[in-house]
Amino acid sequence: MNIHEHQAKGLLKKFGVSVPDGYPAFTVEEAVNNAKKLPGPVYVVKAQIHAGGRGKAGGVKVVKNIEEVEKASEEILGKVLVTPQTGSKGKKVQRLYIEDGCQIDKEFYFSILVDRNAGCISIISSTEGGVNIEEVAEKTPEKIIKVTVDPKGGFMPFHARIIANGLKLSGDAFKQSYSFFSKIYKTFVDLDASLVEINPLVLSKENKLIALDAKMSFDHQGVGGGHPPQIRRLLLHGFDLLPGRQSRLGFDSSCRQLPGLFHFGAVFGVGHEAVARQQVG
Repeated sequence: MNIHEHQAKGLLKKFGVSVPDGYPAFTVEEAVNNAKKLPGPVYVVKAQIHAGGRGKAGGVKVVKNIEEVEKASEEILGKVLVTPQTGSKGKKVQRLYIEDGCQIDKEFYFSILVDRNAGCISIISSTEGGVNIEEVAEKTPEKIIKVTVDPKGGFMPFHARIIANGLKLSGDAFKQSYSFFSKIYKTFVDLDASLVEINPLVLSKENKLIALDAKMSFDHQGVGGGHPPQIRRLLLHGFDLLPGRQSRLGFDSSCRQLPGLFHFGAVFGVGHEAVARQQVG
């Protein structure tokens, strides 16, 4: 089960992770009013659906003034977006996210999930951000960086150094990497998530690491009491599964419960398997 991007970013922000300022909107008027709260002059109008590939489907538009925010909102709100993850019927856009623009220098991929093979938490990262990570893992697996973390020991500075070196970070970006990555890790652990995915994670022109897009998944066994209250509220008010992506990545789309465990897997290419598995109760 997945929450919307704006919800995931709101949670990350509470844990101190840098995200662009933004506001959800359910009408064009609300989108315009929310854009006026942002500094501008660049805004991003984003469809909020539980599927990737929104940009290619016309669900993400970068605009340069309030009038263009209104026009983009009119075009996107109510539109049916068809992406590789929605199936042929697509998904109707019923809410938007109006976000402040960001001057991007570099884009990366970053995610955290539970690796059942190693019995630990896996962090997957890559210099190839803002693209389909499954294709990267299949075609250029050497560009996938995998770091395993013992839950008992937690995320340590040496983990951050491995990731930062793999992403070729330097200077101020390298120095801030431990703080940035550890906050995402704490979000993942404290909220009992199955997956936290930042794609893209960007380095801004100001040399600052920012979660430009965010996805969070939670196993539905936790809805009855396993997750913190704020997560249970989000899940109970509209979750969604991604059967298309589950199938392509090796997810158990039936969401079957294993003995004492919830299986929620993903394969990141040959030699880079990471299967999300969350302990129940």
